[in-house]
Amino acid sequence: MAKGPSSEMTRMLIIQIVYVFLFAFIMQSPTVYKFTDSFIPAELVRSNGTPSDIGLAIHATVYVFLVFVFSQAMASGKKN
Repeated sequence: MAKGPSSEMTRMLIIQIVYVFLFAFIMQSPTVYKFTDSFIPAELVRSNGTPSDIGLAIHATVYVFLVFVFSQAMASGKKN
């Protein structure tokens, strides 16, 4: 594989894509929903056990925050 800025950027992009996929896979797993259900207020969960719209919004916010923090850590690690 060719060396240079383009190949390094491609490698970093692939790593970020893999981590975003892993974050999504973990956060969308039924196990995480069951775990968080033990301490989430009842109004964030519907009677059939699925998350409410507010619960999904909080879930998405946490996901975006984790991806942001990770991408910032990757970017600062790349500069050093």
